Amino acid sequence: MPIHTWSSVILGDTDANFTAWAQGVSDAFNALLVKTADTGQAAQPFVFARPAANAVVGFEVFRFDDAQQALFPIYMKVEYGFGSSLNTPTLYVTWGTGTDGNGGITGVRLGRQAFNRSNQPGSGVITENGASAGEGYFNLFWGGSGADGLGLQLSVGRSIDVLGDPTADAYWAFSWNGNAVNFFTVPPAPLAALVRSTNAGNGAGLPVLGVPESTNSAEYVSMGGEVPVYPIEPFLGRRQPPLKSAAMVNIGDVGPGVVFQTLMFGETLTFRRVAAGSNNFVTRGGMATNALAIRWE
Repeated sequence: MPIHTWSSVILGDTDANFTAWAQGVSDAFNALLVKTADTGQAAQPFVFARPAANAVVGFEVFRFDDAQQALFPIYMKVEYGFGSSLNTPTLYVTWGTGTDGNGGITGVRLGRQAFNRSNQPGSGVITENGASAGEGYFNLFWGGSGADGLGLQLSVGRSIDVLGDPTADAYWAFSWNGNAVNFFTVPPAPLAALVRSTNAGNGAGLPVLGVPESTNSAEYVSMGGEVPVYPIEPFLGRRQPPLKSAAMVNIGDVGPGVVFQTLMFGETLTFRRVAAGSNNFVTRGGMATNALAIRWE
């Protein structure tokens, strides 16, 4: 289960900074997933000129390479560009079950989603970034553990059975567009993807076991040095086993960037808490007590 880390700016104020951000993200995808042979993909190494607002300058296509790929393929088209801000790089991702050989996703299961943040480190700030992958999942973040950490940007993983093994029933993904977070459960066709949405700091939050459906409350209780792990529970018309590719923790129990272990599905799993900036993914009612932890092994 490989890990890939790198350091770069997370800023698009110049051609060089935008290219450095995009190259680091691309290297992570290429290190951990399988790149397709589609024509039209951006040449390596990248030499990009900054695109306009709400535009992209290049794309690549990747796929999973796990045991379930033959049953429920996961293909991801990733595009490098901007949203409305010309300082904040944006990664666009489209999911489907195949490609047309020219960069078009076929069998689209989840339409184009934007991954960015409305804030970014200052000019010249270098952040730690990372990605992890294993059987049935892929996690990517930029801004790891420092004060300028921006938290997780993309995570996708298959649903699992009662033994903790990945299945072809569905997969899930985060989407962050700078204003709201979407948690998708994506089944095979003909069923439609289910989306659970929340505004940053408000709304229902992510579906977490053992946490009441409420707002304006600190749901993730600190245990004074212990690290309770709150598993994320996807939904597909029925309750499903919780995910083991990501989970929640209380920020008082484990700091940003800290690696820890927990017992889940009868095996010891290693997680890493992402930066405080990820709180917008998981907090409710503006209570900054929650943080996301991703598989890190």
